[in-house]
Amino acid sequence: MPRWLRLILRLLRGRWLPNPPPPDDSGPPGTLEATLNEYRAKAGLRPLIVSGCLQEQADEHSQWMEGHGDLTHAGMSTRLSVCKFAGGSENIAKGQRNDREVIADWDTSSGHRRNMRGDWTHVGGGLSGTYWTLLFGR
Repeated sequence: MPRWLRLILRLLRGRWLPNPPPPDDSGPPGTLEATLNEYRAKAGLRPLIVSGCLQEQADEHSQWMEGHGDLTHAGMSTRLSVCKFAGGSENIAKGQRNDREVIADWDTSSGHRRNMRGDWTHVGGGLSGTYWTLLFGR
């Protein structure tokens, strides 16, 4: 689906179309980033700045993964360069019902935990169905 059509559908959904049901216990946009920053605070780390560009890229990647039924990091460097970040990383997941569950699952993996505790400056998260993407940049 072209990006312009997705944007129009998002605008219409807010006015005339019913919103699809969110995943169990999901919060408003930005909740994943807020939950990550709570996690970082408990670890004694500074919060990350939420990047609208990273959010958009993460959201589009989650939509792509859901549409293709494929959990992949393919194209991560492109997503980061679109947002003008020289370095970064990405966590992806499938199947979790809410932001706290996906953060908890990532915390059990050393690579994902390293990303969540990394020396990044910015973050942006996306969700489509139960496909999660969290992009980190600096």
